[in-house]
Amino acid sequence: MKKYALSALALLGVALVVGGFIYRSAPTAGVPELDVHCAAGLKKPMELIAAEFLKDYGVQAKINYGGSSSLLSSIRISKKGDLLLAADQSTMDDAQRLGLVQEVIPVVIQKLVVAVAKGNPKEIQQLSDLLRDDVRLGLVNAESASAGKVARRVLGDDWERLLAKATVTKPTVTDLAGDLSLGTLDAAIIWDSTASQFKNLEAITIPQLASAQEVASIGVLTSAKDPARALQMARYLAAPETGGSILTATGFQPTGGDKWSEGERLLAHRRDQKERFEEAGFRWRGNGPTILSKDIEVPPWLKRPTGQFDDVQENRE
Repeated sequence: MKKYALSALALLGVALVVGGFIYRSAPTAGVPELDVHCAAGLKKPMELIAAEFLKDYGVQAKINYGGSSSLLSSIRISKKGDLLLAADQSTMDDAQRLGLVQEVIPVVIQKLVVAVAKGNPKEIQQLSDLLRDDVRLGLVNAESASAGKVARRVLGDDWERLLAKATVTKPTVTDLAGDLSLGTLDAAIIWDSTASQFKNLEAITIPQLASAQEVASIGVLTSAKDPARALQMARYLAAPETGGSILTATGFQPTGGDKWSEGERLLAHRRDQKERFEEAGFRWRGNGPTILSKDIEVPPWLKRPTGQFDDVQENRE
């Protein structure tokens, strides 16, 4: 009886701990991965957030950067990926219309500005200044990047005049900011959050761009291999206590996601044990991003029959 009692207690060693079962017999094979398509302008905070997410939950984010429209076109063709972080609402609307995204979470608010070198040496104050012969202007491609698409929409005919005058067009806002930093351009229309990431740049606000404000959002793709884990990272990115603090520190204006609870921090990373629970005879009843005790049903063979171990203490003596 003593031997049986110890075996039962050993089985309980896979025990329920704060709502999740922990197997200590073998480590999880490999590192879980999420494929993330991210607007290039959000590269700096995304890399920092991905590093924290890996540290907290052991999930590696493989990030593909580019213009939002280009990323969407790639997803539409490949039907691959777990998350899409787009810099404008219309791109995310298109993704939903095409059935490529199943859930969306707002992340940051961005505004279009005219970025110039610190001190504004060309004294650019209005749209007409961008058309001067002594101003080297850079624009982002309206077909591939959100900033270009939004600028074209709000500027109308002025966009065509600027496009004809532009020294260069680039696929992403970070490309333009880099050229400005190097001094090969005098001005560029980019997001305010992008300009704030470069210490030698400053943002000029002009009336024609006053309405050019967009919400960057992250969406869980319908092609996601593990939608619940993808949603977990999306919520982590937007939550004020986790990704939100990094976004603020890197010059972005977060929209303010749901609070990241300590319970979720402790429990969500146990989801990857789901198959091992089921192989051991447990039945998984919940498929959300967190695990609570009510989501796990103990199999009959592990339940203690009435009076089963009443003599354990006696046998030990």
